[in-house]
Amino acid sequence: MKKSNNSLAGLRPSYIYGAFLQFPHIGRKRRACLVNAGIDTWQELPECCPAALCGFRGLWNELCHDAACYRRQIEDGDWASVAAMICSSERWRLLADCWENIVYLDIETSGVDANSEVTTISCWDGKSLRLFLRGENLEDFLDYAETVPIFATFNGASFDMPKLCRHFHVPELFRGIHVDLRWVFYHAGWTGGLKTIEKKLGIQRPEDLQETDGLEAIELWDEWRDTKNPSARQKLLRYCAADTITLRQAAAQLLKKLGCSTKGDIDLSESPWECLNRQYPSIKRSKNKKILKAIPDMNIDPKEELKKSTDPDIIRMQMRLKNFLNRLKL
Repeated sequence: MKKSNNSLAGLRPSYIYGAFLQFPHIGRKRRACLVNAGIDTWQELPECCPAALCGFRGLWNELCHDAACYRRQIEDGDWASVAAMICSSERWRLLADCWENIVYLDIETSGVDANSEVTTISCWDGKSLRLFLRGENLEDFLDYAETVPIFATFNGASFDMPKLCRHFHVPELFRGIHVDLRWVFYHAGWTGGLKTIEKKLGIQRPEDLQETDGLEAIELWDEWRDTKNPSARQKLLRYCAADTITLRQAAAQLLKKLGCSTKGDIDLSESPWECLNRQYPSIKRSKNKKILKAIPDMNIDPKEELKKSTDPDIIRMQMRLKNFLNRLKL
């Protein structure tokens, strides 16, 4: 399954050379000293320690040695090692240098518990959209992942990637690079979930997806699995795809905020939804949605509600919600 990330071969970075915090004994204060002395990259370091950096004399040989090792990794195309050495607060540099090669990934699952199954995978590179659905083409994702040099996710290090590894029974998904944008955004001062960040940045989803969330995605999967309602399938795919589209939009806004000029096109004025609407157009739901909004009382007892309602779907959803809310209180 594993292949080298050949699509990054020959890529010559610029922003990555400005990352210094991965070097031993180099923190923000010493990095500022280097910049003030006219050394803002480690692409070419002087052989001898500059006189203005007398406090670095005992570190200079080690700094030059480590920089040479990093440069060799870049020249050899070992981008996985290059990415691994960059600390989380500077991983935005990978976005800037590899913008055209990044695929944004998101998954949906059958529930909120640890044993839930992967139901949907969305991959978006800014030009083409790939969707994988359980029971149809989910297993094709492995072949696709072999071709991807760098995946970007939101909270993927804790959720998406471990889930995919367990689903496909592999110790690691691929040999390329993974950037978890949750922490990149965090270091830029953008906190909260993806939808919270979207609102802060003024990113808007299509009207039919603005109120959809992960819990409704679970219900959409259940409906598609149980009834084969095509409108449930369509909305599930659209929702999963929207997460990857807005993630790329947020990443573009971050680079714009940092003043980055990239080799790729970061045109925020062009609508990113044209590809989604062409492949998976919005269609009217053919039945009433049974989602959380149908439950006015969050403190309901599912056993008592069973006496009031004869709809098994509603009861099952209420019980799932109560269990979910109980987990949040732990």
